[in-house]
Amino acid sequence: MSSRKQNKNTANKLQKTVSSLLFYIFQGKFTKEEKDILDAAIDKFISENYDCSREDAITKLISKRGNAPSILTLIGKKVLPDRHSRSVYSYYRRHLLSHKAGKWSDYELLILLKSFFLSGSYEGNSWKTVSRLLNRSPEQVHDKFREIKPYIQNYRTLVTDPNLSDSDKVSKIATINRIPPGNDDEDTEGVSRVSDINEHQQEIYDYIRELMLRNRRRESIENIPWSKVQEKFPGYSTSKLRIHFNMSLLPKVYRKVYPEFSGKLVSRLTIRWIRKLLKRPNSDMIRSLKDIDFKSKFPMLPVIYTTHCTRRALSKIIRKYQIYASRSQRLFIDCELSASDVEELKKINPKNLGTLSSSDTVSLR
Repeated sequence: MSSRKQNKNTANKLQKTVSSLLFYIFQGKFTKEEKDILDAAIDKFISENYDCSREDAITKLISKRGNAPSILTLIGKKVLPDRHSRSVYSYYRRHLLSHKAGKWSDYELLILLKSFFLSGSYEGNSWKTVSRLLNRSPEQVHDKFREIKPYIQNYRTLVTDPNLSDSDKVSKIATINRIPPGNDDEDTEGVSRVSDINEHQQEIYDYIRELMLRNRRRESIENIPWSKVQEKFPGYSTSKLRIHFNMSLLPKVYRKVYPEFSGKLVSRLTIRWIRKLLKRPNSDMIRSLKDIDFKSKFPMLPVIYTTHCTRRALSKIIRKYQIYASRSQRLFIDCELSASDVEELKKINPKNLGTLSSSDTVSLR
């Protein structure tokens, strides 16, 4: 090999290494300041170049052809030069594009199963194809596939039967999904069922505690290795395990250790804080609960749980005081907070998993 070609190969390897390192350094969670900068830049570009809804414009801007980056990525790189382009693109795809959320319907499950059995495997752009069909994110599709993967082959006969219409297949899938664990049916032969995740709360809790005790650097819910947890409990997707932990298991642990803890207490705290934020000069930047940095104020609680408690409380208040819904000061009429409530939440270890990583275990049964 000539020295020139060898130098070129070395330079290419070095460039890839530097690119990977930059991606590693700047791929973390976006700060509120970064989000504000991106939103402002996007809004400005859309107002100057598009005469359509923001969502339609974003859909057009994020699409790309070939290896060239999308226009949205170029905008992000311009205003946030320290961020890697892949990091910017991932942020846009996760946060700016609206995807269907919530429980999967039987029809959606049929589409996923048909896609798998027609292709024989899931490689390349398979997640993106199903994502476009169902208007769900590729991550959602991937998680759902991992959830059903242990028993997916048992659906093959049903899904590939040419004598059944799609409506018949959906009906039979619905029947399968309603059958309790341990029951057999001629239409569900060989289909293994996944038991209720609540039955495994203690095991999940103990395993996460074990991971925390093994590595003290993971004393934060941001650092739980969910892929490892999912390997331990293959019947559930990483998203289901993560959501169940944040929304049910961790609050249950807190209630065991701190009896006064409750979702109502959390919502009263957050609403009082939001009232203060809305009085600040830059309050016009707050468009929804997503624009509020709950993590900085309540580091001991998962953001998804804090947001859920707040949204639920606000909905109840609005329903209760519909006549005064347009007067924001009346929305918070029953949400005054005592000093004892504030102190109660302060008792919780600010390192979210302080309870999990301690030497004392908590019985959830």
